[in-house]
Amino acid sequence: MGNQNEFITNYSSNNDKLSEVKAKLENIIIDLNNKVQLDIIISQIKELIEKMDKIIESNKKNDEEIIKHLKNLSHNINNQFKELKYNFDNNYNNQYETRSEVLDDGLYIGEFKNGVKEGKGTFNGSNGDRYEGDFKNDKRHGKGKLTLKNGDIYEGEFKNGKKEGKGVYFFADGDKYDGDWKNNKKEGKGVYYYKNGNRYEGDYNNDKKEGKGIFYYSNGDREMGDFKDGQQIGKHVKLQYNKETTVNSYWYS
Repeated sequence: MGNQNEFITNYSSNNDKLSEVKAKLENIIIDLNNKVQLDIIISQIKELIEKMDKIIESNKKNDEEIIKHLKNLSHNINNQFKELKYNFDNNYNNQYETRSEVLDDGLYIGEFKNGVKEGKGTFNGSNGDRYEGDFKNDKRHGKGKLTLKNGDIYEGEFKNGKKEGKGVYFFADGDKYDGDWKNNKKEGKGVYYYKNGNRYEGDYNNDKKEGKGIFYYSNGDREMGDFKDGQQIGKHVKLQYNKETTVNSYWYS
């Protein structure tokens, strides 16, 4: 690659475009040595190759030697980039390893990074629980499915080993909660489906109904109002649907 760079230097006084290409190539080499993100380097290399192709076309009638050296330069850059990307991919993949390991609290089968659970994996706990999904720094982190020994199932997001974000919890008795989680507790907006056909839609705090909410009953009735610590407080509006499908509303304490 050094011969081509020297050749471009000799011609730079007569061709400002070639001088600009050379300067950018030197910056790319610096970036490669400094391990700049590959997607940025890829974009820069593609841009320079396109620019060199245009220069080659514009100089065909004037100097066949420039064409020859620029083509060699483009070819060398492509080869060096391919080698760099190959080495980078191998180094990245080598950071991860997939294996099974018996731990104090169960069996883990999946990816490790630097000796800790990280990536995709399955953990079968000695307590009968099972988790399938993402791990980070030895903890459940990302998306996954947690099946408890008692038959409950949670599918959704985790953070630092705890249920956090969006998730659905299927209770073994037939109930279901679909909504927000924080620190292993229902918190934010959510919908709770009861096995008898009723459901609650509204706010949660610290694993309990708290804030504004609506109860939908299986017979068509609705009840709207405020909740605190899981209990109705203050006045509520209840809409009743009778056989004639008319609605009667009333307040009560």
